Amino acid sequence: VCAGLDVAPVADQLPVLLQRADVLGPPTTVWGAKTIAAAMRTRAAAAAEPFRLSVIAHSSLGQWFEVGPAEGPWEGAVFGVDGGEITHHGVGPSGLLPEHCTLEYPSMGLRIDASGLHVLPGLIDVHVHFREPGMTQKEDWLTGSTAAAMGGVTTVFEMPNTSPPVDTVAHLELKRQAAESKSVVDFGLYGVLAEDNVQHLEPLIEAEVIGFKLFLGNTTGNLPCPSDGAVLEGFEILARRGPRCSIHAENSPILFWREARLKAAGRNTARDHLLARTDVCALEALSKSCVLAEWAGARIHIVHESSALSLPYIRWFKSRGVDLTVETLPQYLYRSIEDMEAMADGHRLRMNPPIRERWHQDLLW
Repeated sequence: VCAGLDVAPVADQLPVLLQRADVLGPPTTVWGAKTIAAAMRTRAAAAAEPFRLSVIAHSSLGQWFEVGPAEGPWEGAVFGVDGGEITHHGVGPSGLLPEHCTLEYPSMGLRIDASGLHVLPGLIDVHVHFREPGMTQKEDWLTGSTAAAMGGVTTVFEMPNTSPPVDTVAHLELKRQAAESKSVVDFGLYGVLAEDNVQHLEPLIEAEVIGFKLFLGNTTGNLPCPSDGAVLEGFEILARRGPRCSIHAENSPILFWREARLKAAGRNTARDHLLARTDVCALEALSKSCVLAEWAGARIHIVHESSALSLPYIRWFKSRGVDLTVETLPQYLYRSIEDMEAMADGHRLRMNPPIRERWHQDLLW
């Protein structure tokens, strides 16, 4: 169990909670299947009548929680989590130890009073970049997974554009070893769909990748955009075997051309970064991906969609039966190029795909 956002009520106990070696085993195994709940304080909870929450971890039976308002019919509600499932529940008087409740408890391993918090299911983040191996100056499995846990995320799916990329089973095992030795949360690993590894897709599936990632636009790792032929063949393999392919949907030839022309003219502002990756880059890559996926019968997922102009295309392809899902990100909902230009250090918000004009936000919402 982790506390996120406002951890003042349990600040002095949090290091024990995160280390937990004496409660649930070594740090490499305590999270994930044994931990599906996160205690996070919300504004609504802070404004409402304070709740009492006690968290009890037992070495064999998992986690035990006592939560309820100070008064009322759910005073001292209690439930237990074991092996990733809620296995016990009961009701008892608030403020009393579990043995005074209607639920029969095992011996207590650890009791944490986290008053004012709510118990929520652990979240799954299907798109993280922990940069290990190869770029640990940015992030590694320990720092990334700890940040996830502190935010209430207990499972992550990590992207393949590391160094080396996850393009073969050998490179998958290299990353898996790093994750198993450091991660404090459950994880899945993506393989990459690239120009030169189509023959490795099925071995990667057998090695249990969580899915695949296709980079149509350049990004960290400088993986070249594969040819349409490689993409189609890859989609045909994935359609037959079942995994979904996540896609960075930007047209590389267009953005490379425009970027080179702007740089040759001495232009390199935040606005120029947006102009190089104008909306048509997203629209073309989205449309091509959907056409090929429809032809092959593949399941696809468009990552970090930033352009509201893509929405009619998304609706249309879904209406045709394309197995298509799409995500956007908070920065595209809350930030704009206008914000960047108003900031002294707005260039720090450059990313791929770019943050766009403010009018996109309401439509993306």
